[in-house]
Amino acid sequence: MSIDSDRPLCINHGCKTPVSYTTESKVTGVKRWTVMCGSCVRASQGRGPWKAGVTPWKTGYCSNSDGHLGFSCTVNYKKNPHFIGMTEVDHKNGNRVDHRKSNLDELCPMCHKLKSKLSGDHRQLRTGERKKSK
Repeated sequence: MSIDSDRPLCINHGCKTPVSYTTESKVTGVKRWTVMCGSCVRASQGRGPWKAGVTPWKTGYCSNSDGHLGFSCTVNYKKNPHFIGMTEVDHKNGNRVDHRKSNLDELCPMCHKLKSKLSGDHRQLRTGERKKSK
């Protein structure tokens, strides 16, 4: 099987480039992909420009400010502007190879950690279990 046969596309709006390949899970043998292509990763880190027509998917703000995860985000961006941009991509269903945009959420590190703990995302990685994609 070629590497490209199951490679998802970059999550950024307007980017149709396949994402970067990282490694295979030692537990499950599943290929691991990043959520962005190499060019977009470099641009997001300030190491190059965004490609023409590409808009970043990440906004730099935690999307849980509305409490949709069942708890409220504690980051106050007005009082702590240094937190802007310090977000992570969460896979809602816990399946880190399911890069459908409907399955992705932008969370601050605190919300991401608590959500993962409450939903058992890390337990799945240790045991090799996977939640079914919705």
